[in-house]
Amino acid sequence: MDKFILYSCYFSPNADLNTFESQLSELRENILSRHKEAIVCGDFNAKSPEWGMSYEDRRGEITTSWMAEMRLVVLNEGREPTFVRGASTSIIDITLATESISNECSLWTVRQDETLSLHRYITFEVFRRAPAPTPEHLYTGWSLKLLNKGQFGASLQQIQGESISTADDLIEELTIVCNRAMPRRRCTNRKNPVYWWSQEIAQLRRECLKARRAYTKRNLQAHVREIRRTYKMSCNASRDSDSLIQDYYECSSQENLSRNCFKHPKVRENWRMVLAAFTLLVIGVGLLATGTITLSEPNSRLQGSVFLLAGFICFLPGAYHVVYIYLAAKGKRGYHFHNLPLFT
Repeated sequence: MDKFILYSCYFSPNADLNTFESQLSELRENILSRHKEAIVCGDFNAKSPEWGMSYEDRRGEITTSWMAEMRLVVLNEGREPTFVRGASTSIIDITLATESISNECSLWTVRQDETLSLHRYITFEVFRRAPAPTPEHLYTGWSLKLLNKGQFGASLQQIQGESISTADDLIEELTIVCNRAMPRRRCTNRKNPVYWWSQEIAQLRRECLKARRAYTKRNLQAHVREIRRTYKMSCNASRDSDSLIQDYYECSSQENLSRNCFKHPKVRENWRMVLAAFTLLVIGVGLLATGTITLSEPNSRLQGSVFLLAGFICFLPGAYHVVYIYLAAKGKRGYHFHNLPLFT
Protein backbone atom coordinates (compact mmCIF):
# COMPACT_ATOMS: atom_id res chain seq x y z
CA MET A 1 0.00 0.00 0.00
CA ASP A 2 2.95 2.31 -0.48
CA LYS A 3 1.48 3.51 -3.78
CA PHE A 4 -2.01 4.36 -2.54
CA ILE A 5 -3.87 5.25 0.68
CA LEU A 6 -6.93 3.37 1.90
CA TYR A 7 -9.52 5.51 3.72
CA SER A 8 -12.25 4.11 5.97
CA CYS A 9 -14.87 6.67 6.99
CA TYR A 10 -18.30 7.03 8.53
CA PHE A 11 -20.82 9.87 8.22
CA SER A 12 -23.55 9.90 10.84
CA PRO A 13 -27.15 10.05 9.53
CA ASN A 14 -27.98 12.36 12.44
CA ALA A 15 -25.60 15.10 11.29
CA ASP A 16 -27.10 18.04 9.40
CA LEU A 17 -26.15 18.84 5.80
CA ASN A 18 -23.71 21.59 6.78
CA THR A 19 -21.79 19.17 9.01
CA PHE A 20 -21.87 16.54 6.25
CA GLU A 21 -20.41 18.97 3.69
CA SER A 22 -17.78 20.10 6.19
CA GLN A 23 -16.67 16.50 6.80
CA LEU A 24 -16.46 15.88 3.04
CA SER A 25 -14.30 19.00 2.68
CA GLU A 26 -11.95 17.75 5.40
CA LEU A 27 -11.67 14.39 3.63
CA ARG A 28 -10.98 16.18 0.35
CA GLU A 29 -8.17 18.24 1.86
CA ASN A 30 -6.62 15.13 3.38
CA ILE A 31 -6.69 13.23 0.10
CA LEU A 32 -5.21 16.12 -1.89
CA SER A 33 -2.49 16.75 0.66
CA ARG A 34 -1.13 13.19 0.39
CA HIS A 35 -0.40 13.36 -3.36
CA LYS A 36 -1.14 9.66 -3.75
CA GLU A 37 -3.81 7.48 -5.27
CA ALA A 38 -6.67 6.87 -2.84
CA ILE A 39 -9.41 4.32 -2.19
CA VAL A 40 -12.26 5.55 0.02
CA CYS A 41 -14.51 3.00 1.71
CA GLY A 42 -17.24 4.25 3.97
CA ASP A 43 -20.78 4.43 5.23
CA PHE A 44 -21.90 7.72 3.70
CA ASN A 45 -25.58 7.33 4.62
CA ALA A 46 -26.36 8.81 1.20
CA LYS A 47 -28.50 7.45 -1.61
CA SER A 48 -28.06 7.90 -5.34
CA PRO A 49 -28.47 5.89 -8.57
CA GLU A 50 -24.72 6.35 -9.03
CA TRP A 51 -24.17 3.40 -6.65
CA GLY A 52 -27.33 1.41 -7.18
CA MET A 53 -30.21 3.15 -5.37
CA SER A 54 -33.39 3.88 -7.28
CA TYR A 55 -33.55 7.52 -6.15
CA GLU A 56 -31.28 10.32 -4.97
CA ASP A 57 -31.61 12.19 -1.68
CA ARG A 58 -29.95 15.49 -0.73
CA ARG A 59 -26.92 13.73 0.73
CA GLY A 60 -26.55 11.72 -2.45
CA GLU A 61 -26.63 14.90 -4.51
CA ILE A 62 -23.92 16.46 -2.34
CA THR A 63 -21.80 13.29 -2.50
CA THR A 64 -22.01 12.97 -6.30
CA SER A 65 -20.96 16.60 -6.71
CA TRP A 66 -18.06 16.03 -4.33
CA MET A 67 -17.04 12.91 -6.28
CA ALA A 68 -17.12 14.83 -9.57
CA GLU A 69 -14.94 17.56 -8.10
CA MET A 70 -12.48 14.97 -6.78
CA ARG A 71 -12.68 12.90 -10.00
CA LEU A 72 -13.42 9.76 -7.99
CA VAL A 73 -14.81 6.60 -9.57
CA VAL A 74 -17.53 4.50 -7.93
CA LEU A 75 -16.47 0.85 -7.57
CA ASN A 76 -19.93 -0.38 -6.45
CA GLU A 77 -21.45 -2.85 -8.86
CA GLY A 78 -25.04 -4.04 -9.14
CA ARG A 79 -27.92 -3.34 -6.77
CA GLU A 80 -27.14 -5.74 -3.93
CA PRO A 81 -28.02 -3.93 -0.65
CA THR A 82 -25.19 -3.23 1.75
CA PHE A 83 -27.44 -2.35 4.69
CA VAL A 84 -30.26 -4.65 5.83
CA ARG A 85 -32.64 -3.96 8.71
CA GLY A 86 -35.50 -6.45 8.59
CA ALA A 87 -37.48 -5.78 5.43
CA SER A 88 -35.74 -2.42 4.91
CA THR A 89 -32.66 -2.46 2.67
CA SER A 90 -30.48 0.24 1.14
CA ILE A 91 -27.11 0.88 -0.47
CA ILE A 92 -25.33 3.42 1.73
CA ASP A 93 -21.83 1.87 1.83
CA ILE A 94 -19.76 3.25 -1.04
CA THR A 95 -16.33 2.36 -2.38
CA LEU A 96 -14.58 5.13 -4.33
CA ALA A 97 -11.18 5.32 -5.97
CA THR A 98 -9.11 7.83 -7.85
CA GLU A 99 -9.01 7.37 -11.60
CA SER A 100 -5.65 5.65 -11.89
CA ILE A 101 -6.12 3.09 -9.11
CA SER A 102 -9.72 2.41 -10.15
CA ASN A 103 -8.43 0.67 -13.28
CA GLU A 104 -6.70 -1.87 -11.06
CA CYS A 105 -9.71 -2.59 -8.77
CA SER A 106 -11.96 -5.52 -9.59
CA LEU A 107 -14.27 -8.19 -8.17
CA TRP A 108 -16.23 -5.74 -5.99
CA THR A 109 -18.71 -7.94 -4.11
CA VAL A 110 -21.25 -7.69 -1.30
CA ARG A 111 -20.81 -10.87 0.73
CA GLN A 112 -23.63 -12.77 2.39
CA ASP A 113 -21.57 -13.88 5.41
CA GLU A 114 -22.93 -13.21 8.89
CA THR A 115 -21.47 -9.94 10.19
CA LEU A 116 -23.34 -9.56 13.52
CA SER A 117 -24.20 -6.10 12.19
CA LEU A 118 -26.79 -4.44 9.96
CA HIS A 119 -24.03 -3.83 7.38
CA ARG A 120 -22.68 -6.52 5.07
CA TYR A 121 -19.08 -7.29 4.24
CA ILE A 122 -17.71 -5.78 1.02
CA THR A 123 -14.65 -7.21 -0.72
CA PHE A 124 -12.66 -6.19 -3.78
CA GLU A 125 -9.18 -6.79 -5.18
CA VAL A 126 -6.43 -4.35 -6.12
CA PHE A 127 -3.61 -5.35 -8.46
CA ARG A 128 -0.69 -2.98 -8.63
CA ARG A 129 1.22 -3.00 -11.88
CA ALA A 130 4.23 -1.05 -12.92
CA PRO A 131 2.98 2.42 -13.84
CA ALA A 132 2.95 2.95 -17.55
CA PRO A 133 4.07 6.34 -18.82
CA THR A 134 1.10 8.56 -19.49
CA PRO A 135 1.09 9.85 -23.07
CA GLU A 136 1.10 13.60 -23.20
CA HIS A 137 -1.79 13.67 -25.67
CA LEU A 138 -4.13 12.24 -23.01
CA TYR A 139 -4.12 15.62 -21.27
CA THR A 140 -6.90 17.68 -22.81
CA GLY A 141 -6.48 20.92 -20.87
CA TRP A 142 -7.40 22.26 -17.45
CA SER A 143 -10.53 22.20 -15.33
CA LEU A 144 -11.75 25.79 -15.52
CA LYS A 145 -14.42 25.15 -12.88
CA LEU A 146 -11.67 24.69 -10.31
CA LEU A 147 -9.68 27.78 -11.35
CA ASN A 148 -8.06 29.66 -8.48
CA LYS A 149 -8.24 33.21 -9.81
CA GLY A 150 -6.05 34.64 -7.08
CA GLN A 151 -3.28 32.12 -7.72
CA PHE A 152 -3.64 32.61 -11.46
CA GLY A 153 -3.21 36.40 -11.21
CA ALA A 154 -0.27 36.10 -8.83
CA SER A 155 1.49 33.59 -11.11
CA LEU A 156 1.01 35.83 -14.15
CA GLN A 157 2.69 38.73 -12.35
CA GLN A 158 5.74 36.55 -11.61
CA ILE A 159 6.50 35.96 -15.30
CA GLN A 160 9.75 37.71 -16.27
CA GLY A 161 9.55 39.36 -19.65
CA GLU A 162 13.28 38.95 -20.25
CA SER A 163 13.03 35.14 -20.08
CA ILE A 164 10.53 35.01 -22.96
CA SER A 165 12.15 35.26 -26.36
CA THR A 166 10.14 32.80 -28.45
CA ALA A 167 6.58 31.52 -28.71
CA ASP A 168 7.68 28.24 -27.13
CA ASP A 169 8.95 30.13 -24.08
CA LEU A 170 5.60 31.90 -23.74
CA ILE A 171 3.70 28.62 -24.02
CA GLU A 172 5.94 27.04 -21.38
CA GLU A 173 5.43 29.94 -18.94
CA LEU A 174 1.66 29.97 -19.45
CA THR A 175 1.54 26.20 -18.94
CA ILE A 176 3.33 26.58 -15.61
CA VAL A 177 0.86 29.33 -14.58
CA CYS A 178 -2.15 27.17 -15.48
CA ASN A 179 -0.73 24.16 -13.64
CA ARG A 180 -0.38 26.24 -10.50
CA ALA A 181 -3.89 27.74 -10.68
CA MET A 182 -6.05 24.74 -11.65
CA PRO A 183 -5.83 20.93 -11.98
CA ARG A 184 -5.31 19.23 -15.30
CA ARG A 185 -8.21 17.57 -17.08
CA ARG A 186 -7.32 14.33 -18.75
CA CYS A 187 -8.86 11.39 -20.49
CA THR A 188 -8.24 7.89 -19.17
CA ASN A 189 -8.45 4.52 -20.83
CA ARG A 190 -11.33 3.69 -18.50
CA LYS A 191 -13.68 6.26 -19.98
CA ASN A 192 -12.70 7.64 -23.36
CA PRO A 193 -14.52 10.72 -24.66
CA VAL A 194 -17.12 10.15 -27.35
CA TYR A 195 -17.19 12.14 -30.54
CA TRP A 196 -20.85 13.14 -30.27
CA TRP A 197 -20.65 14.77 -26.82
CA SER A 198 -21.09 18.54 -26.83
CA GLN A 199 -21.71 21.45 -24.48
CA GLU A 200 -25.37 21.48 -25.54
CA ILE A 201 -25.80 17.84 -24.50
CA ALA A 202 -24.00 18.53 -21.22
CA GLN A 203 -26.38 21.42 -20.50
CA LEU A 204 -29.40 19.25 -21.34
CA ARG A 205 -28.10 16.55 -19.01
CA ARG A 206 -27.74 19.06 -16.17
CA GLU A 207 -31.28 20.32 -16.77
CA CYS A 208 -32.56 16.74 -16.83
CA LEU A 209 -30.88 15.92 -13.51
CA LYS A 210 -32.20 19.15 -12.00
CA ALA A 211 -35.74 18.34 -13.17
CA ARG A 212 -35.46 14.80 -11.80
CA ARG A 213 -34.34 16.08 -8.41
CA ALA A 214 -37.18 18.62 -8.36
CA TYR A 215 -39.69 15.92 -9.34
CA THR A 216 -38.41 13.58 -6.63
CA LYS A 217 -38.46 16.36 -4.04
CA ARG A 218 -41.97 17.44 -5.04
CA ASN A 219 -43.28 13.88 -4.85
CA LEU A 220 -41.59 13.42 -1.47
CA GLN A 221 -43.14 16.62 -0.16
CA ALA A 222 -46.55 15.56 -1.46
CA HIS A 223 -46.09 12.18 0.22
CA VAL A 224 -45.18 13.87 3.51
CA ARG A 225 -48.18 16.20 3.23
CA GLU A 226 -50.45 13.21 2.60
CA ILE A 227 -49.05 11.43 5.67
CA ARG A 228 -49.56 14.53 7.81
CA ARG A 229 -53.11 14.97 6.48
CA THR A 230 -53.89 11.33 7.23
CA TYR A 231 -52.39 11.70 10.70
CA LYS A 232 -54.50 14.78 11.46
CA MET A 233 -57.62 13.07 10.14
CA SER A 234 -56.89 10.04 12.31
CA CYS A 235 -56.41 12.25 15.37
CA ASN A 236 -59.64 14.10 14.68
CA ALA A 237 -61.47 10.84 14.03
CA SER A 238 -60.11 9.44 17.28
CA ARG A 239 -61.21 12.53 19.19
CA ASP A 240 -64.57 12.73 17.47
CA SER A 241 -65.22 9.02 17.81
CA ASP A 242 -66.53 9.70 21.27
CA SER A 243 -69.40 11.47 19.53
CA LEU A 244 -69.78 8.65 16.96
CA ILE A 245 -71.63 9.66 13.79
CA GLN A 246 -73.69 12.80 14.14
CA ASP A 247 -76.49 11.59 11.92
CA TYR A 248 -76.90 8.49 14.04
CA TYR A 249 -78.13 10.60 16.94
CA GLU A 250 -80.60 12.74 15.04
CA CYS A 251 -83.85 11.30 16.33
CA SER A 252 -87.38 12.42 15.66
CA SER A 253 -88.61 12.24 19.25
CA GLN A 254 -87.30 13.46 22.60
CA GLU A 255 -87.61 9.98 24.09
CA ASN A 256 -85.35 8.37 21.49
CA LEU A 257 -82.88 11.26 21.77
CA SER A 258 -82.53 10.91 25.54
CA ARG A 259 -82.16 7.17 25.31
CA ASN A 260 -79.45 7.38 22.65
CA CYS A 261 -77.48 10.03 24.55
CA PHE A 262 -77.41 7.93 27.71
CA LYS A 263 -76.27 4.90 25.69
CA HIS A 264 -73.27 6.76 24.31
CA PRO A 265 -70.03 4.79 25.03
CA LYS A 266 -68.32 7.75 26.68
CA VAL A 267 -71.35 8.48 28.86
CA ARG A 268 -71.55 4.87 29.96
CA GLU A 269 -67.81 4.68 30.55
CA ASN A 270 -67.77 7.83 32.71
CA TRP A 271 -71.16 7.39 34.31
CA ARG A 272 -69.83 8.55 37.68
CA MET A 273 -68.93 11.95 36.28
CA VAL A 274 -72.30 12.21 34.53
CA LEU A 275 -74.08 11.30 37.75
CA ALA A 276 -72.03 13.88 39.68
CA ALA A 277 -72.93 16.59 37.13
CA PHE A 278 -76.65 15.76 37.40
CA THR A 279 -76.40 15.65 41.20
CA LEU A 280 -74.81 19.11 41.30
CA LEU A 281 -77.50 20.41 38.96
CA VAL A 282 -80.33 18.99 41.07
CA ILE A 283 -78.78 20.22 44.34
CA GLY A 284 -78.20 23.65 42.82
CA VAL A 285 -81.79 23.90 41.61
CA GLY A 286 -83.02 22.83 45.06
CA LEU A 287 -80.86 25.36 46.86
CA LEU A 288 -81.88 28.16 44.51
CA ALA A 289 -85.54 27.34 45.02
CA THR A 290 -85.07 27.20 48.81
CA GLY A 291 -83.18 30.49 48.81
CA THR A 292 -85.90 32.18 46.73
CA ILE A 293 -88.62 30.98 49.09
CA THR A 294 -86.58 32.00 52.16
CA LEU A 295 -86.01 35.50 50.80
CA SER A 296 -89.74 36.01 50.61
CA GLU A 297 -89.95 35.81 54.40
CA PRO A 298 -89.16 39.14 56.13
CA ASN A 299 -86.90 37.79 58.88
CA SER A 300 -84.92 35.20 56.83
CA ARG A 301 -83.07 37.28 54.26
CA LEU A 302 -79.63 36.27 55.49
CA GLN A 303 -80.47 32.58 55.34
CA GLY A 304 -81.98 33.09 51.90
CA SER A 305 -78.81 34.73 50.61
CA VAL A 306 -76.72 31.82 51.89
CA PHE A 307 -78.99 29.32 50.11
CA LEU A 308 -78.82 31.32 46.91
CA LEU A 309 -75.01 31.54 47.04
CA ALA A 310 -74.67 27.79 47.68
CA GLY A 311 -77.21 27.13 44.93
CA PHE A 312 -75.25 29.11 42.35
CA ILE A 313 -72.01 27.33 43.35
CA CYS A 314 -73.63 23.94 42.68
CA PHE A 315 -75.88 24.94 39.78
CA LEU A 316 -73.31 26.57 37.46
CA PRO A 317 -70.77 23.69 37.14
CA GLY A 318 -73.55 21.10 37.17
CA ALA A 319 -75.54 22.83 34.42
CA TYR A 320 -72.39 23.46 32.34
CA HIS A 321 -71.32 19.81 32.41
CA VAL A 322 -74.81 18.45 31.81
CA VAL A 323 -75.35 20.69 28.77
CA TYR A 324 -71.83 20.02 27.40
CA ILE A 325 -72.21 16.25 27.83
CA TYR A 326 -75.58 16.38 26.11
CA LEU A 327 -74.28 18.35 23.10
CA ALA A 328 -71.13 16.18 22.80
CA ALA A 329 -73.23 13.00 22.86
CA LYS A 330 -75.54 14.60 20.29
CA GLY A 331 -72.54 15.17 18.00
CA LYS A 332 -72.78 18.96 17.97
CA ARG A 333 -69.86 20.53 16.11
CA GLY A 334 -67.25 21.98 18.46
CA TYR A 335 -68.26 19.86 21.46
CA HIS A 336 -65.96 16.92 22.18
CA PHE A 337 -65.51 14.77 25.23
CA HIS A 338 -61.73 15.21 25.12
CA ASN A 339 -62.26 18.86 26.12
CA LEU A 340 -63.58 17.66 29.47
CA PRO A 341 -60.43 16.96 31.52
CA LEU A 342 -62.20 14.60 33.93
CA PHE A 343 -63.36 12.32 31.09
CA THR A 344 -61.09 9.39 30.12
